[in-house]
Amino acid sequence: MPQGKRRARRGTRLRVVASPAPYRSAEKLQLRRCGALDVYSDGRSELWYAARVAIPCVLLTRSLCALGAAMLLPIAAAAETSGGLRLSVGGGFDSNARRDYESVGTQADGFAFITGAGNLLLNTGRAQAAAAYELGLRQFFMTPSANVTAQAATAQGLFLIAPSWAMGLAGRGKDRRGGDRDYSDLAGNAFVEWAATRALDIRLEAGARRFLYRPLFEYSFKATEFAAEARYRFDRRHSIALLGELGLRFYNGDARADPALDPVPSPLQRQDVAFLGGLSYRYRGPVALSLSYHYGRADSNSFGETNYRHRLLASAGMRVFWELTVLAQAAIQVIHYPEGKSSSPDLLLLEDDNQDSISLKLLRPLSSHLDAELFFGFYHANVPQNGLTYLRQVAWIGIAWRL
Repeated sequence: MPQGKRRARRGTRLRVVASPAPYRSAEKLQLRRCGALDVYSDGRSELWYAARVAIPCVLLTRSLCALGAAMLLPIAAAAETSGGLRLSVGGGFDSNARRDYESVGTQADGFAFITGAGNLLLNTGRAQAAAAYELGLRQFFMTPSANVTAQAATAQGLFLIAPSWAMGLAGRGKDRRGGDRDYSDLAGNAFVEWAATRALDIRLEAGARRFLYRPLFEYSFKATEFAAEARYRFDRRHSIALLGELGLRFYNGDARADPALDPVPSPLQRQDVAFLGGLSYRYRGPVALSLSYHYGRADSNSFGETNYRHRLLASAGMRVFWELTVLAQAAIQVIHYPEGKSSSPDLLLLEDDNQDSISLKLLRPLSSHLDAELFFGFYHANVPQNGLTYLRQVAWIGIAWRL
């Protein structure tokens, strides 16, 4: 086989397995653990509630399952396969089970949880496909209105079309059912990758997204999205990545007019232009280290929705004494609303990724298939224009079975 072709395949494979871009790489197909199952439920904690929530969730991801099957079946027969399963159970404490701002009042409670996850990677050398699925349930002891069921699924397929070019399809979906903050998020895209050199990979994407926010349907939207990413590897341990994303969002509600305008203009459909740019650095050695900075902005024709964000994130992981693995992460975010108050502060609480945070996780193997896990997280958000502050602490301990 010519040297150039070997190089292209190796570069493309590394790009798919270890891309730093959110939601798109096979690395992200491992999916975030459902430790962030933190939305409201309607208060029913019986088996009927679990069935009522889980069944629509499964139906929602059938489209992603079909996409994954379409990617996996054509290459499954001749592919090298790898994958895993993981099931975790445990209990913990949440200082703000309902995820409310301090001015509203918070409720501390204990909880029990169970999560399950599986992933599969197929590789034929000329084609790769990956899929993953995760489902989690959290049950509070004294605050059943905070119970939640969440699931996430991703699928990606890549085909080598030339010695240094590849193209593929990717899809992701997430669904969280609880109560006042139920939402579903589905996205799919087509992408092209170019292994420009042994060290440089470039990826271009175009796709569509649908976000459904059930408590206030006017905040649901459909979007056309574009993304570009370049990754440069200095050597096998050091790499940097540059990311840019653009989304054109069309909402299911009218834009809010500036109250200072007189007369008030006729209502128009709300439209946002969302942009995200980021730079990240990764080190892989005795310590796994990641540093990143992201700047995001959403320019909206709805009063109070335009915002600018700066976010710094650092994470590290390493093996220490007594076979312990330590994972740590810290994030700082500054958000600014140039028109004054935010018109939708509750949307900041949908994800812990929207907040300042510090988290620490300890993991120790008990056997070849069992792990003990211990987690603590602190989360903070501040919306000074609205006079709102959010604080939350979560700690849990669990046992995980893996295959």
